Amino acid sequence: MPLSDEAVDALLRGEVGDPFAILGPHPLPDGRVEVRAWVRDAALCLLHPAGGGKAMRLTRRAQGLFEGVVPGPLAGYDFEVERSGRRERLRDPYAFGPLLADFDLERFTAGAHHHLDRVLGAHPLTIDGVAGTRFATWAPNARRVSVIGDWNGFEGRWAPMRRRHPSGVWEIFLPGVGAGEKYKFEILAVDGAVKAKADPWASACEIPPATASIIAPPTAHAWGDAAWMAARATVDHRRAPMAIYEVHAGSWQRGEGDRHLTWSEMGRRLVEHCRNLNFTHVEFLPLAQHPYEGSWGYQVTGQYAPNSRHGGPDELRRMVDLLHQAGIGVIVDFVPGHFPKDDFALARFDGTPCFEYGDPREGEQRAFITHLQAFAQAARRYMHETGEYLEDSASGQCPQGWEPLIDERVWTSPTPIGGVWDFELDSFGIRSGFGVHFMAGTGPRRDDAYMLEIDRMFDDGSLSTGRFRKIAADRYYFILEDQ
Repeated sequence: MPLSDEAVDALLRGEVGDPFAILGPHPLPDGRVEVRAWVRDAALCLLHPAGGGKAMRLTRRAQGLFEGVVPGPLAGYDFEVERSGRRERLRDPYAFGPLLADFDLERFTAGAHHHLDRVLGAHPLTIDGVAGTRFATWAPNARRVSVIGDWNGFEGRWAPMRRRHPSGVWEIFLPGVGAGEKYKFEILAVDGAVKAKADPWASACEIPPATASIIAPPTAHAWGDAAWMAARATVDHRRAPMAIYEVHAGSWQRGEGDRHLTWSEMGRRLVEHCRNLNFTHVEFLPLAQHPYEGSWGYQVTGQYAPNSRHGGPDELRRMVDLLHQAGIGVIVDFVPGHFPKDDFALARFDGTPCFEYGDPREGEQRAFITHLQAFAQAARRYMHETGEYLEDSASGQCPQGWEPLIDERVWTSPTPIGGVWDFELDSFGIRSGFGVHFMAGTGPRRDDAYMLEIDRMFDDGSLSTGRFRKIAADRYYFILEDQ
């Protein structure tokens, strides 16, 4: 069936939500096959049938779009294209059928899939003898999702994905794309906005402040902790003695020139430290990918990727293996309850709330709690390292000396629920504490009922007791120390 000019224009604008309906091979009633190629920067495109049949030149319909009718049946083919004066052979990503098993999609839709990291994300594999990478993500309300990366100039028009109804999962197999390449998903939202998003299921990421995901190769690590794993199964953990050493990977120790240690370097140092002080376990603050190190790992943007400042997945495996072989258990903090609003990551992933609460009020409250917890850890660290209290500061201003431990931009901006951040020392009946001050002109003034909802999420459900309290008519603070 001829392709309309409107469909061509939509393809060129990056607005096609069902690319497999118009690209790739399409059998005709007379037995022939109509083929459309979609190749970035191509000036010429020849179709070579599998088995060495005669090559056929496809007609250029528009920039990057070639089409033609070839004899059928067509068991397989590849393209010979000319780009920048050079010829190369390519396989057509739109010649491959659906990739993910219905079983996996049904389990995912039911909320009962326990190994999504094996289904979604980027996975190098070989299909019908063709090496490439299978990409899949979840964007149920998107109008179009594309893979963008090093190979296509991070331009979203060139690799639009197939939507699998009714799961909201999008998938595509890209031949020739392999491990080590950077990528993101470009999403056309229902409101027409276009966003480039990191892969929520990526196994590896760029080192911040860069934000792309990286295609991780299959693991090459050979585990040597069989003895530890066998012994662990015989221990009654409820009764066995434990001495846990808690570690923040980014600030525990550094290498020469203040560089981050690799995971395996950290593992060797931790083995020595734990043996010297008789620790039985190491508990890591969150190790998943996070853009802001001052969050101590509690602002996660990639749950399936290790913090790239220290290395990739196999580096992390080597560290765990080293600790296990030394008889030291490993505990990792997991933070699934909240994440930052960075535009490249999880927030409003397809233009609508996917991974966050649909009620913006509850999302704001969770974000406020996240900041409270991060600032509390930073304040305790400051007092531990200096032996002093933070100095009192004016509302909205960062306490002196605290700047290296927090993101000053966050502190000096309005809080997620309105008002401004404030630190108090020896005032309002507390020794030290911080929280929100609802000054005039700083956003909505929240009432006690609203703030009590926050208290119930993480404290004792009372604004007069516990760590989070109302200390004045317009102030709600996290108490570091009472008078």
